[in-house]
Amino acid sequence: MVGWTARQVKKRAALALLALLVALHAFAGVAAAARTDSAAPTTEEAIAGAAAWLQRSGAELSDWSAFALARAGYEVPQAYKDKLEQTIGKTGGKFASVTDAERYALVVKAIGENPASFAGVNLIRAIAAEGNIAKSGAMGAIFGLLALNSGSHTLPEGAVNTPDSLAKWLLAQQAADGGWSYITGEASTVDVTAMAVAALAPLYGQQEEVKQAADKAVAWMAAQQKDNGGFDGMSNSSESAAQAIVGLTSLGLDPAGETFAKQASLLEHLASYRQADGGYAHAAGGASSAMSTEQALEALVAYRLYAAKQGTLFHHIRTNAAVSLRIEGPQSTLATGDASASNAMEALQKFAGQQKLDLDIVTASFGSYVNGINGIAASGFDGWQYAVERGGVWVYPQVGMSDFELQPNDRLIVYYGGTTKFVHDVNVKPAAPKAGQPFTVTVYQSSWDWTANKEAVEPAAGATVQIGGKKATTDERGVAAFDGVSAAGAAAVTITGYQEGAAPSLLKAVASLNVIPAGVNVTLHVEGPKGPIAEGVVTAVYALDALQRLAAANGVNVEMKSSAYGNYVAAIGDAAADAADGWMFAVLRDGAWEYPSLAMDQFDLRPNDRIYIYYGYSAAYVHEVAVAPEQPKAGESIQLAVTQETWDWTKNERVIKPGTGLAVEVDGKSYTTDAAGKATIAGGLPNGNYTIVVTGYQPNGSPSVVRYAQPLNLYADYEQAADWAKPYIAEASKLGLLQGTGGEGFSPNKELTRAELAASLVRALGIPVDGSAKSAFADVPADSWYAGYIEAARKQGIVQGVDDDRFAPEAKVTREQLALMLTRALQLQAEHVAVPRFRDAAEAADYSQDALLAVEQAGLMTGVDDTHFAPKATVTREMLAVVAVRAYESVR
Repeated sequence: MVGWTARQVKKRAALALLALLVALHAFAGVAAAARTDSAAPTTEEAIAGAAAWLQRSGAELSDWSAFALARAGYEVPQAYKDKLEQTIGKTGGKFASVTDAERYALVVKAIGENPASFAGVNLIRAIAAEGNIAKSGAMGAIFGLLALNSGSHTLPEGAVNTPDSLAKWLLAQQAADGGWSYITGEASTVDVTAMAVAALAPLYGQQEEVKQAADKAVAWMAAQQKDNGGFDGMSNSSESAAQAIVGLTSLGLDPAGETFAKQASLLEHLASYRQADGGYAHAAGGASSAMSTEQALEALVAYRLYAAKQGTLFHHIRTNAAVSLRIEGPQSTLATGDASASNAMEALQKFAGQQKLDLDIVTASFGSYVNGINGIAASGFDGWQYAVERGGVWVYPQVGMSDFELQPNDRLIVYYGGTTKFVHDVNVKPAAPKAGQPFTVTVYQSSWDWTANKEAVEPAAGATVQIGGKKATTDERGVAAFDGVSAAGAAAVTITGYQEGAAPSLLKAVASLNVIPAGVNVTLHVEGPKGPIAEGVVTAVYALDALQRLAAANGVNVEMKSSAYGNYVAAIGDAAADAADGWMFAVLRDGAWEYPSLAMDQFDLRPNDRIYIYYGYSAAYVHEVAVAPEQPKAGESIQLAVTQETWDWTKNERVIKPGTGLAVEVDGKSYTTDAAGKATIAGGLPNGNYTIVVTGYQPNGSPSVVRYAQPLNLYADYEQAADWAKPYIAEASKLGLLQGTGGEGFSPNKELTRAELAASLVRALGIPVDGSAKSAFADVPADSWYAGYIEAARKQGIVQGVDDDRFAPEAKVTREQLALMLTRALQLQAEHVAVPRFRDAAEAADYSQDALLAVEQAGLMTGVDDTHFAPKATVTREMLAVVAVRAYESVR
């Protein structure tokens, strides 16, 4: 039986006991072990049941159980993989028995890894170098053949064991009756004979000596079979039936065919051992066991592969890939989900078994194809086809589904079609429309031009585009027009080409549309000729709207006038425009200056824009204030290098040069930049929080540069931060996202509080803070530094209380909570994957698990290692610095 070592076989007492058990059960007959449920299971149902039994049995997964699960297309638990890696790694390539190396090689190959390089061990080399294969009996040669032929393995020079040499050794051990035994000279057994046949199968059509031996072995097994489909003596077990099925299918023989169909076939006999729990018993009347179930599962998978003409259980094992799968009918989506399989047909079959879909698969001389799904059958030139989207690009298969090898994260679509085309691209204009704003959706479709041998892309005319309850049809340019979407947020754009009485012209696709609020949060600076007039965060649609809102909030008068070119600002406060000078505006967006070509009442704002409305037609903008060293220490001289920029309207390009003669103010002291735009703070500064202010005020004229401010923080404990966090702490301080903890420190290793997180997210997102707003939480004092931030975050749906009236501002934040707040703040949506990356995701609350995935996919947070997220671990301030900068950059 598969899974026994030669050493175990030699234990005659164990064999005698097993023979006794078989004898005791034999009188009951196979029927006594029959499954208790009435309906005979399909192959897929039987596979699913056996796999489920192995997965839930509670016993530690054996190597052969892992092999069977993997070959059935199921994900092997990570805990098993970790233990396997540790076990093999500890061997250093030295094995007590060559069968250990062979078994490991097969399971490593089945789970998608490389047996020639796993845990620092070359299992193929260990097998090839074994000097005495005979000491492990027939199984040493059998498993060796199976392992070496499991893939395209390169053997080392001077290999002692090769497929040819092992085959010759195995042929020499064949008994006169045509069978094999564990130990040469003993009576032949069905188990070993079937395994030998499976091992020799790759050479069956290449070497006449192998063909004759295999045919003789098959004839011997057929002679041993009884009317009930099983075998006598030690071979009267589910394992013997299972191995016979594996051996026959390896040769391309039908275990339910005439040769092995007595009153019952081998398959029917194996089914008689199936229990109501999905597992398989060893003998009639027994209970499900791991060894019996794993071998039954191997047999069922072998038969699945045989029936679909998809290869054999052991030879050239294809690696399973976790993929998403969608089945599209002629008028609707039939099913969506995930599967793990090596090829498209296997994925469909497994998925159909899980979803209880009725598949009609036809086997023809050119291979297998899908004729019908759930009663929807091919008709005329229309029928079931498949496509694969890989890395955002369509793959146009040129082979049948059984021959198309899948790769991890492929999107497999099985669809009813004729000349159906695929959605190639979807363009929305404007890309992120405001709520209620009209927009267009342009759809492009693609197909493969078999004459030109290239993809052909064209507008998708006549496609239906649906967003919520609104539908529109694309014109000849592929354009569908919408009068707007009322609600802000993510919206699904569904594109179809359904036709009455015919296959769809276009394969259904779903894209995402981001509808932003009609008003967005921006920071506005109003800079007068001699100093700042007002600044703050406001919610607005246009630049002029922002100015009027901020001015009203601060009691500042704004005077507007009209001209042939549109409305313009005539005066703000006491500063009025004249013939020589006046009010201008610019936008700092995504870290770069925008030079608007539209008037203030026409310029659309984007979230987190920084608007500067300033006095001075010829004023330049501060391009950068570089601080050296980047994170100064107390008492260390600091050099500030200022560059400024303007726009050359003739050449249509930016002009950047040193900011010469500008005033730089820090800590109440003023410095003037030299010809290189540099100013030095000799002797540096004490630890603390400062602001660098650059101005170009002139006594007789408008400013030469627009006033610019940038934080500068010196932390006494900066060196205590981890190296990976230091640049983020410096950047977060520069951007004003984080401040010190009081005194002179940043406290990088201090655990983050809920109040600190709320404040950081509000700053990163540029959310307006109303310092006078009343807190909704009883434990948030109105005069606390964080009250306004928490209320602003609550109104945006970013944070919630720990109960109806408490926020717990000083409570520590876990990584799970940080992920959840980031997801809410940035409106992230996780892209579902078939195999979760983090093994400990289940430790998080159910409502947080998607958040872990979303922040990882967005690049905002990573695991504490490659496979663990540590959702319950607390977050430190240095960790927050990293996340705050990433969040700030993501929204820009």
